Amino acid sequence: MATKIILRKQEADDDAFFRDFCERLGIISGRDTDKTVVRVFRVVVVKKQVGGTDVQKEANINRITALHHLKRLEEAGVLEKKEDKYSLRGDNLSDLVDELEKQQMQHFEKMKKMIQLMERDFFNE
Repeated sequence: MATKIILRKQEADDDAFFRDFCERLGIISGRDTDKTVVRVFRVVVVKKQVGGTDVQKEANINRITALHHLKRLEEAGVLEKKEDKYSLRGDNLSDLVDELEKQQMQHFEKMKKMIQLMERDFFNE
């Protein structure tokens, strides 16, 4: 009698993934105790392009809360708004991370130049 063994890929905890991703982006605030922004972010990632009403329905939150979190995500540079629809900055999460990395590298280059000027002007005797 032969035994059949079936190996299945363990499904990742999607909620934990999105929560961790949002934490690493720094978009979860202390006031957001039920992690509503994570639910909003997830809706945008899955649906690609959404308005406040779409997020309200999909995330099961009120429209004002949906719009608040969409605006916060836009201000954080995670989402882009065209007319009344929000979408991920870039075509996918990899593009988003690449864009954010590029932006951060530009900030660090500017900071290095500022430090050089400060050291030259204030710390040379």
